[in-house]
Amino acid sequence: MAGSAAITSTARSRSGRGPCSSRIRPSTCPAPAPRLGSFAAKNHIGIGFAFTTVPLAKSAVQHHRACARNAGWEPTAEDVIYRAMFHVADMDDEAFADMSTLPPRISLVDQNKAIAEGVRQSGYYGADAVAQRQRTSRCELADRISLGQVIVGGPETVLAQVRHIRDELGAGVLDLVVGAQLGERTLHSIELFGAKVLPRLREL
Repeated sequence: MAGSAAITSTARSRSGRGPCSSRIRPSTCPAPAPRLGSFAAKNHIGIGFAFTTVPLAKSAVQHHRACARNAGWEPTAEDVIYRAMFHVADMDDEAFADMSTLPPRISLVDQNKAIAEGVRQSGYYGADAVAQRQRTSRCELADRISLGQVIVGGPETVLAQVRHIRDELGAGVLDLVVGAQLGERTLHSIELFGAKVLPRLREL
């Protein structure tokens, strides 16, 4: 990966294959449902994912790319944005311990049954509504890491998790959100990412 990354609420880096770019694509479309992926592809628009899982995003990426080819163009890595929360510590166990102190995350949609039902009826989730709703269901930390919902660990472990997301999705833009508000430990997480993860991303 070449290019640069900035961690404020996001982090970006660039390569022919993998996470991230300092050049932000003019437009992207969220693509939880096939019809949104089709719309984006037909209009030469990239796609973005947030609060989802890598398996669900992979299916949507494949659909978007197939529709794009039918529309006469080939999406590049920079046409795929993937957002995830991150937390880096010196050692894996420290990072896992930090994240385990946080209360379970409940999505804003799931906090209000009326909103959840309205979103479902709108067709936002597409035909696979049951699978899509799993994006916001409560999971153990290990499961969330495995699904690519969060990126957590020491520098080497975090790098491996990012590589997995890149390999599965061909994502060229990684949008990172601070995963925990833990004062000095959060600041250290950001510093570690910048010093020990980001330079390695550029080598991928």
